[in-house]
Amino acid sequence: MELNIVFIEDDIHYTQQLKKQLSDYQYPFPLQIVTTSLEFNNIVSKKKADIVIISDNTNAISPIEALVMLKQYKQQPIIIFINNIYEQQQQLQLLKSSISCTIHRSDIAFIAQTIQQQTKAVLNEKQLRALQLKFNTIINVANDVIVSIDNNGQIIAANPSFCDLMHLAVNELRNTSIVDCFEDVSDWNSLYNVIQAQQSFTSTLKNAASKPTWIDWNITFTEDEIFLFGRNITERKEVEEVLRISEERFRSLVHNISDIITLIDANGVIQYQSASLKQIMGYNENELKGKTIFEIIHPDDLPPVLANFKELVTKGGSGYEATFRLLNKDGSYIYLEANGSNQLNNPAINAIVINSREITQRKRAEEEKTRLIAELSQNNKELKQFSYITSHNLRAPVTNLIALLGLIDQEPIDNDNLKTLLAGFKTSTIQLNQTLNDLINILIIKENIHQEKTHINFKDVFESVKNNLQQLIEQSNASITDNLDTLPRIPFILPYIESIFLNLLTNALKYKQPNCTPIIRVTATIAHHTATIHVADNGLGMDMAKVKDRIFGLYQRFHNHPDSKGIGLYLVQAQMHAMGGSISVESIPNVGTTFTLSFPLE
Repeated sequence: MELNIVFIEDDIHYTQQLKKQLSDYQYPFPLQIVTTSLEFNNIVSKKKADIVIISDNTNAISPIEALVMLKQYKQQPIIIFINNIYEQQQQLQLLKSSISCTIHRSDIAFIAQTIQQQTKAVLNEKQLRALQLKFNTIINVANDVIVSIDNNGQIIAANPSFCDLMHLAVNELRNTSIVDCFEDVSDWNSLYNVIQAQQSFTSTLKNAASKPTWIDWNITFTEDEIFLFGRNITERKEVEEVLRISEERFRSLVHNISDIITLIDANGVIQYQSASLKQIMGYNENELKGKTIFEIIHPDDLPPVLANFKELVTKGGSGYEATFRLLNKDGSYIYLEANGSNQLNNPAINAIVINSREITQRKRAEEEKTRLIAELSQNNKELKQFSYITSHNLRAPVTNLIALLGLIDQEPIDNDNLKTLLAGFKTSTIQLNQTLNDLINILIIKENIHQEKTHINFKDVFESVKNNLQQLIEQSNASITDNLDTLPRIPFILPYIESIFLNLLTNALKYKQPNCTPIIRVTATIAHHTATIHVADNGLGMDMAKVKDRIFGLYQRFHNHPDSKGIGLYLVQAQMHAMGGSISVESIPNVGTTFTLSFPLE
């Protein structure tokens, strides 16, 4: 503890004498020597002065002036007055009320002794005040409850913590029996026996709380007073109750869960396994206890499991997953999917918790699926190869047939039957050639053979397709309108959009209603970075409830038209998908069909 000792003196020689004398007495505190009024004012204005030694021999500041400053700053230190036969009796009289002692200037040894004694008195007083303050603070702010009672059990005093728990003021508790504060204490005599034996006890308070308040009490007493020191353990009691319920639920859960719960130590030694082990693997609950988990893991699965386990032990945490085979009691292996959590640092568990679930059937199904996919992939590869070979091998003879028929057309034929036969043969050959071309195009798309995109003017492409179908359009007297000129130039594969327009327009012209002029409307819109083209007709339409799942299938025919090959819509969808777009259809029988093409703008 530090003290502030101030000495008002401007005689350096005298000051040194007093310091030496105090040093001989091993005085622990330094003297703050003040030689001017300003110095003294600075000291007492900033911090409290504990002892002030005033000399009447200094010319720097008078004793009266020093006292005025101390009063100004509301300080009341011990004042030791050193005089030299002070003659101004009036001033001396003024000083007497504030001065603790007066000592003649010449008696330096006595002055030093007095300073020592007064310092000790100041220290004792400060320590006492500090101790009292600390005691009162502890009592008043303590979370623990403190109650003082007499030998009859009447409350003398109580700290704020107890009052708060009882929802009563101190004056309301005073002279109340301590027994009246307890729910589970029947009478004073039984409690007094406990107190006499200095036994700790636990009780619940009789207060207005909806839940009981549990207090753990310790006792100490004097001849006339008994002190009860209590700690609120309500939270602990509640936690214990929650823990009890939780443990019951855990036992019930673990006992009835279908998964296998396994606890192992840091070396993999099994400490516990749930009852489901019997049903899944045939082992009794404690049959594998003491063995390492690694003994029953399939050798091929052991290396990754060991690696995961090592990481789980060293790094901690949870969520470590692994799939492995485990040895059944009957000698077979089953697949388990396991999740590990490191609870070695949890005192309640002190183990690594593994939650395992049997996935043997799922694993077998996955293996079978993998095998089938591999088999299908190989079959698909072989089928594609066959398609390529077949289509290319057929294309050459068909091309030759078309050329041969062209030569025959140049020759005059008088036989009408032969003319009809050759005309039918020519039509069939042309259709076969178109079919082969469609098949080859499909194969090209499916193989994602690179084709360069160009910025397409859709209006120009559409007009070109219309020109190619001009004869068919004139024969059916069809009306075709469009607003494709509103579309900007869009990156697209030119052969694809030509094929798409050709297929959709041809279908609209082919599948018209009898005795009805075909009306075909092509409209384009742009929104949300997507171009959309609608191709609508008033043709035969389709029953979507029957055909919606196969509308874009290969070799699907929905009308008995002689030119129908069942490839066109399949090809259109493949071309749209290859461009990152999509196609959808709405149709009503005898009303018409609308195809919607959507593709993103780059």
